[in-house]
Parts: sequence; structure tokens; C-alpha cells
Amino acid sequence: MTTATVKKKARWCWRKDLAEFRGLTDRERSGFLLVLEWFENFRLRHELPAGRDAAKVFWRSEVKGEGRHREPWQLEQWEDAIKWYLNWLAACAEGGADHRSLPERVRAAVNSAGSRRGLAKRTKECYGAWAARYAVFAGGGREAMQVETATSFLTSVVEDEDCAYSTQKQALNALAFFLIRGLRPPPHPCVASLRSVQNASVPQRFSSMSAAWRIRFSGSS
Repeated sequence: MTTATVKKKARWCWRKDLAEFRGLTDRERSGFLLVLEWFENFRLRHELPAGRDAAKVFWRSEVKGEGRHREPWQLEQWEDAIKWYLNWLAACAEGGADHRSLPERVRAAVNSAGSRRGLAKRTKECYGAWAARYAVFAGGGREAMQVETATSFLTSVVEDEDCAYSTQKQALNALAFFLIRGLRPPPHPCVASLRSVQNASVPQRFSSMSAAWRIRFSGSS
């Protein structure tokens, strides 16, 4: 064969599957959602791979940690929620599906691209963290590819956060690196705009950015 056929993995979302899962009351489903959001935020914050080991760390640290008193009904419900999640992960593995959230996939893409191009470990970590934040801000894969979403995110860094100019520059460079280097094949047409200005200077203020994506930045290394 002259052309290789690449089959993309299906992407499953535990939130969607939980919402459609039979055998749970609305109250139980709400309780599961609460603890699993808590667990996922903990896991992503500490960059723990999804699985039983992450669940054990979460349980020891957040649920049964020193000074934490939990009611028996809480422990029972939370344990059932974690069991449900682990069973869901097993179903993903059995079906060959990608269970990772968008922030995880984005962080992995940046880390891979950074490793291929010889970026320092700290640079990869910094870019990965910013890209993951952007994914959370975007809320979905399609939204993450929109010029307006990227512009809004970078503008929010300036207007909503009291951070240093160097931090603003990090966010800009990280997002540019993700859009240009982290995605294969080339993504949204906004990447072409980013490429055309890749070697220009960083602006004094990101607030001058427009919906036309007139962003200027230094090299994304």
C-alpha cells in the first residue's frame, strides 16, 4: 500500500457517559459528578495519569487526610463514584478509546512537540501548563481552534490577572507554540497568520490584539 490509513481513536467523555448511565438516580448521579470533578481537578493539578494509583493518592490526601472528618454516607457514595470511574476507564481501554480530557491531550501534544524540538524541561512544563489552561478556557476542541477564543484568552491574562509582563509573554509564546508546533496536521487557518509574524516583536500590551489576530511575538522556542 502506498498510502497508510490511520484510524483515529474514539474520544470518550466520562461526564457524558455518566449523564447517560442507567441504574443511578438523579441524586446519585449528581453526587458522583461532584466527587469526580473534585478528583479530576486534583489529578490534573498534580499531573497524575488517570487510573487506580491516582485514585489512591486522591483518597489518602483529599478524602482521608489528617483532620478531615467524613460522614459514613459520604465515604460510601464517593467510593462508589471512584469505582464507577475506574470501571469506565477499563471500558475505554477495552474499546480502544482515548479517555483523556482536552487539557491532557493539549499538554501531551505540547510536551511531544517540545521534546522533538529539544526544548528544555522547564520550558515544556511552562508551555504545557499554559496550553492546558487555554484548553480549559476554550471548553472544547473546536473552540480552541478559533481565532477569537485565543485572542480572548490572551486578553484575559492581561485584563483579569495582575501578572508581570514576562508572564504575559510566556502565555503568548506557549499558545503560539501549541498552535504552530503542537498540532499535526496543521490546524485552523489562524496558524498561517501566526507563522507570518513569528519573528516579530512582542507588543507592549496584549490589549492591542484584535479579532483579526494581529499578534506579534518573538520566536516560540
